[in-house]
Order: sequence, then C-alpha cells, then structure tokens
Amino acid sequence: LLGVGNKPGGYTAADVETVQALAALMLDLMARKQAEAALRASEMKLRAIYQAIPVPTYTWQAAGDDFVLSDFNAIALKFTGGQIANLVGAKASTLYRDNPDILADLARCLNEQTAFEREMDYQFRTTGVTRRFVVKYAFVAPDLILVHTDDISERQQAEAAARRQAERTEAL
Repeated sequence: LLGVGNKPGGYTAADVETVQALAALMLDLMARKQAEAALRASEMKLRAIYQAIPVPTYTWQAAGDDFVLSDFNAIALKFTGGQIANLVGAKASTLYRDNPDILADLARCLNEQTAFEREMDYQFRTTGVTRRFVVKYAFVAPDLILVHTDDISERQQAEAAARRQAERTEAL
C-alpha cells in the first residue's frame, strides 16, 4: 500500500510517474523477498532430506582433475565415529591414494554424467579392518558426485555361514 501526502498546488504528471515508479519498485522488492524466502525454505527441505538418507552419503565436488569432499549426511557422521567431519575439504587423491579404483569411479561418474554402483572391499586406515560395500555413485550437475556406501559385510558373512551350514546338512 502506497500513499501520498497533500501537496500544495496539486500533483504534476512527473509526481504521478514518480509514485508509480516507487510502487513498481516496492512490488519488485516484495516479490524478490518472497522468492528468497521460498528458496531458503526449499534449501532447508532439501538439506533435511539429505541428512535423513538412511545410508552413509558423501558429496564430492570436482576441483580440476581432483575431487574435494564437500558434505556428508548424519548417518555418515555416525558411521565414521565423527571422523568424516575432519575430512571436509580433503582431496580424494589424498584420501584414496592407495585406492585408484575409487578415484576412477569418481572420474567416471563425472565424465559420463551417470549413476552406477559396484561392490568393493575397503580397508580402513584407522583400524585396518576390511569391510565389503555396495557403493553407489550419482552425478549431480554441474560438478557434484553423490556417493552412497552400504556396508554389506555382515549380510555377506551370514550368507556364507548359511551356505556352509546347508552344505554340512546336505553331507549328512
């Protein structure tokens, strides 16, 4: 709502044009503020969805011929015992210097702008423990790689134990 005060001598065409221009400017500012609020709400919603993904999820951003860890979700923080928080900003070439397949997967995902998955063994440097993972890579334009890691070690061990038990039972 825009109002004008009394002006001795009446209003000129220039006065009317000035008020109309101010009114248009105010409408533009209000629309921009509403759009910014909607964008913030949308970003918060997407952030909440990312954090709620029930699988450890990491976001890598292309940086020249390398990738930089830019984000992770809550379950990744829990899975790594909080250690992942110390690695934000780290280069993939440094973290995975002994795992060229992981570097190749990140590059493939970016170059082909595709999604794919594979199973792999990964040995943790901090503990020396090796676990089996299904790793899913997904390209997010323009330069992000979303990585989901599903630890299937226990399931794989249970399946192997069940097969051994079945073989023993069959042998009887």
